[in-house]
Amino acid sequence: MSQIKFTKKQFDTLFTDDESCLDYLFQKKYKDTYECSACKKTFKYYRIRTRKVYSCQYCGYDISPTANTIFHKSSTSLKDWFYAIYLFSISKNGVSAKELQRQLGVTYKTAWRMAHHIRKLMVGNNNILKGIVEIDETYVGGKEVNKHQHKKTPNNQGRSLKTKSAVLGAVERQGNIIAKVVNHTQSSIVKPFVRNNICITVEVKTDEYKAYQFLPSLLIVFYFLFL
Repeated sequence: MSQIKFTKKQFDTLFTDDESCLDYLFQKKYKDTYECSACKKTFKYYRIRTRKVYSCQYCGYDISPTANTIFHKSSTSLKDWFYAIYLFSISKNGVSAKELQRQLGVTYKTAWRMAHHIRKLMVGNNNILKGIVEIDETYVGGKEVNKHQHKKTPNNQGRSLKTKSAVLGAVERQGNIIAKVVNHTQSSIVKPFVRNNICITVEVKTDEYKAYQFLPSLLIVFYFLFL
C-alpha cells in the first residue's frame, strides 16, 4: 500500500505561472469535447493571450476554463488560487486567512475571501470521505477456466473481466465505505469516482496500480473544477 503525496516541488513544476494553470484547466475541462458548441465543427480552440479565454478557430466563439469555478471573475492570480488549494490539501488543521495572506502576499480581505470559497466547497458534500482513505479494486464472480492461457495486455494488466465484475472501493480509516460496481478500473472510471467521493484534504493510500498515478494532481485541482 503506497501513500499518495503531492510535494511543493511537484506543484512548482506543474504550475509555473498563470498561463500553465489556465492551460491545465482547459485541458482537463475540455479534453472530452469533440465539437464546438456554436458551429458544431471539430473542436479546435486557440488561446487568446489578452484574456482568460480560448477561441474556436472556425467561428471565433469563446470559452472560458474558469467559468463555473471559484476562479471565475476573480482578479487574483490563478497560481495564487492553486497554491492556496495546495496549502489546504496538505494541512491537517486547515489554513487561516492570515496564513494565506502571509504565504501569497495578498491583502487580508483577498485571503479571507479565498479561504471562505475553498472551505465552502470542501464542506459542500457531507457524504464524501475524509481523513485517511484507502482505495482499491477487486473482482467478484466465478472462477475463470484456463485463465493461464489469457495473455495480459496494457489495458487489463491481468485483470480479466470475462467471468467477473469489477468493484471499485474507498474506505475511511475507522469510518465510512463507498463501493461501486464498474465496467473496468482504468483511469476514466477511477477519476470521476475519486472526484465525486473523496475530499481534497484526504491522505490517500493505494497500491501501485497505474490508474491511481493521477491522484495527486486530481485531488489538488479537479475537486474545484465543476462546482
